[in-house]
Amino acid sequence: MPLSSSIDILEVFLIADLGAAAILPPVLLGLIPQLWFLNGFDAFVGACGGWLTTFIFGTIFYGNATEGGQLVILPNGLYIDDYSVLGAFFAAPLGSLGFTFVGLAARAAVMWIFCRVTGREYTVFHKREYNTKEFALPEDRPAGFAGLHGSGNPKDGHKFADESDSDRIEAAAGAGEEGDELKQ
Repeated sequence: MPLSSSIDILEVFLIADLGAAAILPPVLLGLIPQLWFLNGFDAFVGACGGWLTTFIFGTIFYGNATEGGQLVILPNGLYIDDYSVLGAFFAAPLGSLGFTFVGLAARAAVMWIFCRVTGREYTVFHKREYNTKEFALPEDRPAGFAGLHGSGNPKDGHKFADESDSDRIEAAAGAGEEGDELKQ
């Protein structure tokens, strides 16, 4: 027996879509290589700012904060006589993008002041280089056919070996060794 105040599934999906519109833009900005200086703090500020922008838009649109706050959860659904839902779906990603760069500016300013006071080097806009080989160590591989380490492929880890080396790799794998000859 369903409750008389049960929530419509369309409302659930609308709230999820509004949340995605508020949260995803700063996350997707992190995929752009030219914006390497953005970090998790900026994305978090942007995501929260997307929700806040939706509330601010609803407050301005309806003229009071109560209905502006209710616009965040879309209680009237999608099919209403005004453009409040459309405005919320425009305000969320635009506010999210704006707040992302406001978060970046605030982080850069606070770090600049901190570095001036402490005498440390200001490194907010210094690009960090990472050696990706440090993040995939042999001991991180799952146990498989080749014992505790490795994938079971005799050529695993020797992608750029010469064809003449392939015979030695296969012989080493057949003998139970894991290509230690090539490491020498």
